[in-house]
Amino acid sequence: MRIAICDNMMSVCSELEQMLMAYYWSIKEAVDIEVYYTGEKLCADLHKGICFDLLFLDIEMPDMDGIFVSRCIREDMKNYDAAIVYISSHEEHAMELFQFRPFDFLVKPLKQELVNGVIEEYMKFFGGNFCVFQYGEGRKEVVSYIKDILYFTINSRLIEMHTVLKKELFYGKLKEVAGKLDGKQFFYANKSQIVNSRRIKFWGYEVLEMENGEKIPISQGRRKEVAQIHKEYMKKGW
Repeated sequence: MRIAICDNMMSVCSELEQMLMAYYWSIKEAVDIEVYYTGEKLCADLHKGICFDLLFLDIEMPDMDGIFVSRCIREDMKNYDAAIVYISSHEEHAMELFQFRPFDFLVKPLKQELVNGVIEEYMKFFGGNFCVFQYGEGRKEVVSYIKDILYFTINSRLIEMHTVLKKELFYGKLKEVAGKLDGKQFFYANKSQIVNSRRIKFWGYEVLEMENGEKIPISQGRRKEVAQIHKEYMKKGW
């Protein structure tokens, strides 16, 4: 998991970094934390392709504050996956930030139990994203983070795994692939394709549009089931 902290006060960054490290040490999980003292530097790295799963942003930084960074993430980069937690000395800012889909809001001075609560809640919602899909053995093994997979397509016995960055080919059965993905937000759109519900850009009655613009047809026999999955998707707010 990759976390960014952005606050112009070095003491706040240091304190929050120590709290995060203490929490991850207590659960014996690895974490990669990057600290930024300006919004400019964070935005520059984001534009270079450096990605974070969770960002803690101070609202009141000089020049480029947390709100500006949020616009960079949500509007300029169209990144809706990264979770944003705002930190501020003033609680009244919370409602102003709703448009940027914040995950949470922390008021300074920060407290360990509240920071822990944010991470625990984040893992409830997105913990499955850090699971890995593995198929095959040795040199033929295919590995990808669950969160990066768009969909699977089978043609004869050749399976295509489409991710946000590339396409992998391997031999197998779609039923076996579905078994490995059980309970991890994937479903059949038709008998030849399994899609990741969290990578769907548009849910139609007859077709699904994925984040990369590709369209996946929904077979007639599965339309009712897919409509129900969409309802669950909206209810859970994924």
